[in-house]
Amino acid sequence: MINPKRSLIITCAALLLFLVPTTAAAQHIRGALEGTVTDQNGGVVPGAKVSLKNATTGAVVDTATNEQGGFNFQNLEVGAYVLMVEKQGFRGYEATDVTIKVGAVTPLSVVLQVGEAKETVTVVSTSGEAAVDTSRPTVDGVVTPRQIQNLPLNGRNFLDLAQQEPGVQARDGGDFDPTKNQFVGVSIGGRSGRATRIQVDGVDITDETVGTTTTNLSNESIQEFQISRSTLDASTDLTSSGSINIVTRSGGNEFHGSGFSFFRNSKWASDLRLNKTKPTTEKPAFDREQVGGRAGGYIIKNKLFWHVEYERNNQDGQQFTDIKPFPQFTKAFAVPLDEEIAAGRVDWKISDKLHSFYRFNHDFNLGVTGFGGVDLAAFANKNNTNSHVAGVDYSRGRWTHSLRFSYLNFNNFIVDANAAAGTPLTLDPIETVAGGTVQVSGSGFTALARYKILLDDIRITTGDTSAAGGITTSFTAPNFTPGDYFAVGPTVEVAYLSSGLQAGNGLPASYAFTSTFAGGIVRLSLPLHLVEPYAAFALVY
Repeated sequence: MINPKRSLIITCAALLLFLVPTTAAAQHIRGALEGTVTDQNGGVVPGAKVSLKNATTGAVVDTATNEQGGFNFQNLEVGAYVLMVEKQGFRGYEATDVTIKVGAVTPLSVVLQVGEAKETVTVVSTSGEAAVDTSRPTVDGVVTPRQIQNLPLNGRNFLDLAQQEPGVQARDGGDFDPTKNQFVGVSIGGRSGRATRIQVDGVDITDETVGTTTTNLSNESIQEFQISRSTLDASTDLTSSGSINIVTRSGGNEFHGSGFSFFRNSKWASDLRLNKTKPTTEKPAFDREQVGGRAGGYIIKNKLFWHVEYERNNQDGQQFTDIKPFPQFTKAFAVPLDEEIAAGRVDWKISDKLHSFYRFNHDFNLGVTGFGGVDLAAFANKNNTNSHVAGVDYSRGRWTHSLRFSYLNFNNFIVDANAAAGTPLTLDPIETVAGGTVQVSGSGFTALARYKILLDDIRITTGDTSAAGGITTSFTAPNFTPGDYFAVGPTVEVAYLSSGLQAGNGLPASYAFTSTFAGGIVRLSLPLHLVEPYAAFALVY
């Protein structure tokens, strides 16, 4: 029998061991600032009052330098700050544009000049330009708001931003699984990218079954974007192949907004095919229209803030087929893609030390894919995701706490798309062959409901030493329908051989084939009611 007293002692010992301070600070959900205050001769200045003001929301936090002249602020919202330092016998010091980055510790050195306290020396901080975080061994980089706003992204997928870091590649989700064609995976350091963890506002949105994500975000939602490539810490969940930490935008004491519209059309583009005569001489048509915008501000100044985003993508492309025995089917077919993303966030500054927020994100996308070459079986990925995140951040003295709760509902469908693509449902009226088998399967559907709770991310800092710990729990309730999830269904796979064949076993009479050709396979998709399960062609010699 287990002794309860002994179990309690072992548990407490494990927690103490877990919280033993280390010289390297752990990765932060948000950001941090650490620095030293010295005089003009390089001597440390203990007991100086240090104040940090958020330039967007007006929130102010205070601390004092320790005996070594050091100060630190943990668990800060990303963005621009103003740092103020006061000490009797010295002029006041004010640094503007102090930049706090997501997941990083910003270093800052303050030099006070002897003089009257009523005099203030104002400087513009360069902390955001080339600051090196020496407190952590993690190899990472941050994509800044300026880069997010100004860099052109073909297709505007938010994970394409990760390619700003060396050794990082964005991969089409369709390379991982047929269900993820409208999503993107991130390969770091030559790895596959399936296990790369992707967190938004401290909550994981990774598809833990096949990789990539369970939702897309609008670039208008993103405040900063951090990519960690090696020496990760436990706050990134279970991964050894890299992680991405994203912080979304929030409102402030001023009203801001922006809008965009992007248009692309093949009429004003070159034909990029190497051989412009095959499979057809016509240049493939393509057009894309993307519109959206964002807006944010305050409900109660210095207390309650809001931010909303919206983006819509309508894309019409083409896919070629090349079936030499059947020139009627050698042409371009439509591959449309439609996506809508809408999101909103509310922030409540309960006090200068206590902050809470709620965020909602909706993503719907439908894209045709799954065919080309000699394959005529078109299907579509249809995804509908709604996610909710609520969070609380609290700082007091040396301690900081972060709590998160999220609910994500991810509905992933594979549906028939022959009507949207214009691919044929029958080989008639051509004279063709019959052979091989009929494969029957239903459209696939998966629903994923995930509750994830970050019970507490605790951090303590003493001098140059800091320690962190936390507890995360998650519950996932998948719902998977029977049938061939990785096909369209029902599909007909016809091998055209040099033997005469006839239809049988319940196939409609219109699928009786009278002539023969040699070699190859043609795949078709049929409506479910046309074919009985496991119907097959009968071979006649």
